[in-house]
Amino acid sequence: LEYGNVLLILGKKEDAIKRYRKAIELKPDWATAHFLLAGALEEEKRLGEAIRHYRAALRSDPKRWDAANNLAWILATESDPRYSNPREAVRLAEDTCRLVRKKPELLDTLAVAYAADGRYEAAARAARRALRLAEAAKQEPMAEEIRARLQQYETLSKRS
Repeated sequence: LEYGNVLLILGKKEDAIKRYRKAIELKPDWATAHFLLAGALEEEKRLGEAIRHYRAALRSDPKRWDAANNLAWILATESDPRYSNPREAVRLAEDTCRLVRKKPELLDTLAVAYAADGRYEAAARAARRALRLAEAAKQEPMAEEIRARLQQYETLSKRS
């Protein structure tokens, strides 16, 4: 896996993907290999495959919160109906937030999932919590992104 990571850093994504696939051939239930492969595939916009490998990572390790978060993000933000599933995104994000607390990125994904499901008030509440955590952790770039989304949720909440 380390060599695959180096290849990815060097911009050799296809070679990294081959390495991750080889690792999975050798150890099919290796959650980390599935997670890394999914991330590389997601970067390449190969979302169907990425989703399959995030799911495989979660089957191998149900506590793999990063895989759940990334999968929920895709399911909530993709406009392509083959990959969009706001309800599943909400379920994954809620489960992940129960499992891991105090991570603004997880609450941000939950907010995005709620918004994708048309639950704008819930999205705004989750975004406010995410924003407080991001600000407390001095993660200003993340806080800025959350603020922008929060404004959208509040506007949409008023309209509905």
